[in-house]
Amino acid sequence: MATYSLGYPEALERAWLRHAMRATGATTPEDACDRLSRAVAELSDRFTTERAPGLGGYAGDARLTAAYGLFFFPQTHVRARLVLAECAAFASEPTWFRLRRPDVLIADIGAGTGAAGLAAVDLARRLRPRARCRLYACERHRASLDRLAGLAREVGTRRNPEVVRAVADALVWLPPEPVDIAIASFSLNEMFESASDAAVLEWVQRRLELLRPGGWLVLIEPATRPCSLRLERLRDALALRGNVRILAPCPHHRPCPILAMGRSNVWCHEVRRWAVPPSLRWINRRLHRDVGVLSFSVLALERARPPAASSDPTMGRLVGPVRHTGGRIQSWLCATDGSMRSCEVLTRHLERERVQYLLEELQRGDRVRWSDAELIADGRILRGRDVEPLEASD
Repeated sequence: MATYSLGYPEALERAWLRHAMRATGATTPEDACDRLSRAVAELSDRFTTERAPGLGGYAGDARLTAAYGLFFFPQTHVRARLVLAECAAFASEPTWFRLRRPDVLIADIGAGTGAAGLAAVDLARRLRPRARCRLYACERHRASLDRLAGLAREVGTRRNPEVVRAVADALVWLPPEPVDIAIASFSLNEMFESASDAAVLEWVQRRLELLRPGGWLVLIEPATRPCSLRLERLRDALALRGNVRILAPCPHHRPCPILAMGRSNVWCHEVRRWAVPPSLRWINRRLHRDVGVLSFSVLALERARPPAASSDPTMGRLVGPVRHTGGRIQSWLCATDGSMRSCEVLTRHLERERVQYLLEELQRGDRVRWSDAELIADGRILRGRDVEPLEASD
């Protein structure tokens, strides 16, 4: 299993703090963060209640760019790192990073200042340290692309990626050559806010065709019900075609059991704890936002044949919150056999330290395996003596 650090890189933290001090005239990083709290609140409104085309073009304002870089950029970057680490861990063999190509080609679609694209660059560096890396970044605002190129130089080494900037509409832009990773983070909801599912499917299919064999198309979206359901419907349409491998979130290629339920209060999304960087914590002292978890929905696809179907109900993905109640640890499991059912471990079988470990480590979105498990209550519940995480980790 491929593993690499999932934390936020200190080099990026320092680079954005330097930019913030220049933009605000502050003499210390902490003072710069204090001065940018109001700008973060303004950006938050632009991204949600006062949503505007292009999200208001904040990149032309140095203070707003600095606010984005300290508050939103780290969250976007770590979300992408989480998803890409899972892709690396569960992709088919041989995947692109094990091939003897001299280069790794990445496309960041709707790049902004490059949080997701630079996460992909970091993965490529770790898995293919000798390869040349080229990042194609598509974004409507030149200032954002210029900031991305500056970041790549500032935090890079002698293996700096080549950044190719494209000032273009992500809805129509295509990379000039087939790539290994195409990533679109929080872009579909802006491009296709009122579009049909057929239009989204056509857009995705065209980008899949522009992947190298074994390449990945990674779509990360907000954890809202509309965004998540759109990805679930897209996932079902692609699974039905049978010409791609689903890397995440699904552990199978059968119809989505959550979508089939049709319940208004259930949809597939991730909720992940993370190590919040100091600058974001300083800014949040005045905002009091819940920054300790990252919530998002995802669909990651590999240009490869789907795997053979599995009939194992004990291995899959946690698709509900992890609770400790009534002498048991309980959640919901979307299993490799295409089923979704309640899953539980009776804590009386476990030592206290093991119970504490599971409660601290298990999260919604984890891939897990239930051990010594049985189906009870007419198959509605999977009960095991223990559970083991399967995901890549630090």
